[in-house]
Amino acid sequence: LSNLWYGVPAIYFTIYFLDLNQRLPRWVPWLKRLALVQTVAPLLTIVFIEQFSWLYSVIALPYISCTITTVVGILALMQKHRQAWVFLASWVVFYFGDAAFNLQAYHIIDYRPWQTVLINYTTLFQIVLLSMALALRYALVQKSAKEAQVTTLELTRESERLLQAQNERLDGLVKERTKALQAQNKQLRRQKELVHHINQNLERMVQERTEKAKEAQQHLLQFAFLSAHELRGPLARILGLNYLLKMEAVQPEENPMILFQVDKAAQEMDFVVKEITRTLEDSGYLAEESGLTVQEMRDRWRVQLPDPEVPISSEDQ
Repeated sequence: LSNLWYGVPAIYFTIYFLDLNQRLPRWVPWLKRLALVQTVAPLLTIVFIEQFSWLYSVIALPYISCTITTVVGILALMQKHRQAWVFLASWVVFYFGDAAFNLQAYHIIDYRPWQTVLINYTTLFQIVLLSMALALRYALVQKSAKEAQVTTLELTRESERLLQAQNERLDGLVKERTKALQAQNKQLRRQKELVHHINQNLERMVQERTEKAKEAQQHLLQFAFLSAHELRGPLARILGLNYLLKMEAVQPEENPMILFQVDKAAQEMDFVVKEITRTLEDSGYLAEESGLTVQEMRDRWRVQLPDPEVPISSEDQ
């Protein structure tokens, strides 16, 4: 029964108390199973094979639980478990106390009253140490929970801070983009208004030029008709008098009068030509439309005049 009451805490503390969140060697779980078997085996021995209980006590290694828990405690201590030293100390004390009890029970050593007192005190001391280990473990669990809570809170605050910074950054980018788009839209509206204004001015200018061209064309047509009519009279007189001179149809004494009439008609024709030239120079329409100056147009007209040496038909007369 002694193996039962100290073996159960051994299994509990070995599996849960020391092995929590720890990476122990692969052979440690087998030691745990062996300790469990060693804890349950005394009950089976007492109930079913009571006659062999002394054999179990001698050769079945009654200190397996203490040995295993001691080894696991050393491993946990090597892995810097703060509560492992209390756990290890409690089982070492109980190990020696239980060893003294078994040595006395099998009369390997003589009975002494102080041995009983030692066994009792070692058991009490083990209970105290296990209680301290449990309290330390509970404190460590609470501390770990608080640290986890603080870490979670810090991570939450950091996430909120990063999220707020990201939102502020995105808000700034959105404002900048919005401002840039507004500026572009404003510039596009201005350009659209400018293009519309230019189109209106162009339409007005085209309309004005068209009306002006029509009016100038009408005036020039009228002017050309009047000019042709005014030039026809002097030109016809000059041609007729020239024909009379060529045909010698007049008397010699009439020649001065005929020459006077020719000179008069020529002066009249020259006056009309000068008026036409001045009018064309003032308007500038024909020169602009044809790409020729007034002098070039005058020279072209002179080339188109009939040669005085060429006979004139009766129709031309």
